[in-house]
Amino acid sequence: MIDRINKVYVLHVKKGYEERAIHMEKELKKFDIAFEYMLDYDIPDLTENDLNKYYKNNDLDQPNLSVGMKHIEVLNKIVDNQFALTLVFEDDVYLEDNFIEIVNKTIDELALKKSANVVSLGNAGNLYVDTKDLKENQYLYQAKRHRAADSYLIDLEAAKSRLSWLLENKTDETAGHMYNTIDNEVGNTIYWLSPTVVEQGSQNGFMKSSVSKNKFFHRYRWLWRDFKKKHNI
Repeated sequence: MIDRINKVYVLHVKKGYEERAIHMEKELKKFDIAFEYMLDYDIPDLTENDLNKYYKNNDLDQPNLSVGMKHIEVLNKIVDNQFALTLVFEDDVYLEDNFIEIVNKTIDELALKKSANVVSLGNAGNLYVDTKDLKENQYLYQAKRHRAADSYLIDLEAAKSRLSWLLENKTDETAGHMYNTIDNEVGNTIYWLSPTVVEQGSQNGFMKSSVSKNKFFHRYRWLWRDFKKKHNI
C-alpha cells in the first residue's frame, strides 16, 4: 500500500468510457489503492456560470474544458478536506510494477522538502531527467514545467495556491499548460520523478488516440521516441 497519501482521485466521465473504468479499477486493485472517481463537470454538465468562475473565455473545446474543470474540482476537494497529500490520475494510465515502492520512497524524500510541491510521476511526452543529472537514491528532480497532468502528487499548500490563483486571475489554457503557468507564477515547486512509474495509455498506443488511428504504429513510434529520450540519443 501507499503510505501517507490522504486521497486518490481518478478523473473520469459517467458515460461513454466504460472500458477505461474497467481498466483503472483493475490497475489500481493490483496495488490495493483505494480511490474516488472525479465525475463532476462532464461535458453535458458544464454551465457558463461554472466556467466563468475559472476561465477568462470559453474558447477551449468542450473536452478540454471538462478535463480542466475536473482538475480544478480536485483542487477544491483537497482544500475543503485539508488533504495533506493527494494522488491524482487521469483514467488512461498504466502503473509500473514498482509503483508502490518508488512512490513510497518519493514521499520519504518529499517529506524533507518545504511544502507547496507537485510531482510528475509519469513519462508523458517521453520526458526524462537527463542521465548526467541522475543521482543515486534520489527520486525528485526540480523542473520548470510538468510532463503532463495525467499522474501527479500534490500537497495541500500547492493546491491552495493553485486555487487562489485561478479565482483571482482565471485561465484560458488546457490543464497541463494551465498548471505550468500557475505553478511558476505562485512558486510551487515542480518535480519530475525518476525513475518514472506511470505511462499514459493514450500516448503509448495502448488506448485510442486522437493523434494516430493506427494503434500499432502509434505504439512503436512512441517506444522509439521514448528510447531516444530516455537514453539521450
